[in-house]
Amino acid sequence: MNVPEILAIHTESASRCRIDMRIQPELAFFAGHFPGLPILPGVVQLHWAMLYGREYTPATGVFLSMENIKFLAVVLPEMQLSLSLDWQAEKQVLSFEYAYAEKKYSAGRILLGGV
Repeated sequence: MNVPEILAIHTESASRCRIDMRIQPELAFFAGHFPGLPILPGVVQLHWAMLYGREYTPATGVFLSMENIKFLAVVLPEMQLSLSLDWQAEKQVLSFEYAYAEKKYSAGRILLGGV
């Protein structure tokens, strides 16, 4: 299993959405990261932002780079998060933020291009 449990998808516009998810403890990404205190790797959070950005927004292009990536709090098994995505076509930028209630867990921008 390599994706979170999707609880709800809220479409704000063609280029903006919020995905409510539950982070199941069975996810393969927790294995070995870290023994005794499993946390969701940051690279997985980036992967899901790209995956869902392409699925639920018109984001296109190949990965070029990242900007302002911030991991502010650890994501643990059984947590619920909301992934907010915003595709800015004119800049070819996919902005993302993982949060729950008022707490932000990570955020950043992914630059795409080559299309």
